[in-house]
Amino acid sequence: MGGEALEWGPETIATYLYYGYLPQVPQDLSTMPGWGVPATSGDEVGSHEEIVERGIAAFAAAFDDLPDGPHVVPLSGGLDSRAILAELCRRVPASDITAVTVGSPGSLDFELSVGVAAAAGVRHVRIDLARLQLTAELLLSTAAANDAPTWVFDATYNRVIRERLGDGAVYWSGYLGSRLSSTKHLADDAHITFKQALDRFVEVNRWSRSARLQPPGAELSRGLPAAPLAQQSSLGHDEQLDLWIRQEHLTRPVNLPAGYRYQAPFTHPSLSMFLLSISRTSGSRQRVYRDVLVRAYPDLFALPTTANAGLPLQPSRSPRLRWYGQRAGRAARRRLLRDSPDVWQANYLDLAHALRHRQDYREVVRARLQNLHDRGVTPWLDIEQIWAEHQRRDANHSMALTLLASLDIHLDVAERGA
Repeated sequence: MGGEALEWGPETIATYLYYGYLPQVPQDLSTMPGWGVPATSGDEVGSHEEIVERGIAAFAAAFDDLPDGPHVVPLSGGLDSRAILAELCRRVPASDITAVTVGSPGSLDFELSVGVAAAAGVRHVRIDLARLQLTAELLLSTAAANDAPTWVFDATYNRVIRERLGDGAVYWSGYLGSRLSSTKHLADDAHITFKQALDRFVEVNRWSRSARLQPPGAELSRGLPAAPLAQQSSLGHDEQLDLWIRQEHLTRPVNLPAGYRYQAPFTHPSLSMFLLSISRTSGSRQRVYRDVLVRAYPDLFALPTTANAGLPLQPSRSPRLRWYGQRAGRAARRRLLRDSPDVWQANYLDLAHALRHRQDYREVVRARLQNLHDRGVTPWLDIEQIWAEHQRRDANHSMALTLLASLDIHLDVAERGA
């Protein structure tokens, strides 16, 4: 792991088991997306049409300093990666672009990305996680290469993209796109106090909802700022914490690990400032963002998307009827085949099912849990009970179990590097 060696003492372990990463205040906020938003933030003026036109220009400007390729676009069924692909196709030959999708057949991301890549005319590589053998060494090497401890499983799924396509390409990431274009993750009141924002941050950022992993009395504000990082008139207290703490230390290491060339258009000042300048109330940002995409790239955004549960952003009556029929079929299948994987809306795979039925996942995670138990660093936890409840389907502990396994992997990496 890059940077100074991390000491995994009791407080660090407790923090990691609560958040799934280690919060800390960035040393140089001036380099962070959203820093320096004018105090008039939230007061973008003009008609809706005028704001959308400014948004189209802001998105395009994020591509002006275009590096030499080849270019790789990790492509899901959502909006952000599709928008990146659409603008990139305007600027470089399709032969210089490869779209790549990691996931499971039957999931929206895996299936919808096929039509998007075909419509864009680019090469499309799909990596089926059912065919990817999970090993302890794969997880360990991923954790060792990342520059901050995070959830090792998502980081591994992202890593296989770069392993397949090499380190010579430019990798385009939709990092921060969904956070800047939507406000559903923020407080209803943009003017909550900093104390309220901190309390809310701690509550909503608990990693495992099925099992309490942190020890009793754990100090959960460790690594969080003691005072606002910017004026509330520029950026709400809760949005500061989300952008500069959670996104920087959880999401960025998963999506943008060190050692590769990246382009992350949503971190470009033109685009991040534009999106943050739109009021966070009443869904205004999301509405403007979607209209920007439909107006700028009508062909690709006439296709179905995960952002609308498998429908186009502006569906006609016929696709809606088919969608309702398919939803009824999926519901019936879940009732009849209770123990089959449910991947339709999964980002990568049905992790709960994998931990019960895939030998590679069961063996790797089970061994890591035993190793963690033997270390004696989590005496307050009954890890065996958490595993048993998951196997009996008494609860879905997939997030808790893989986080515990991730902790053991990080501890192993620290020992190897000592």
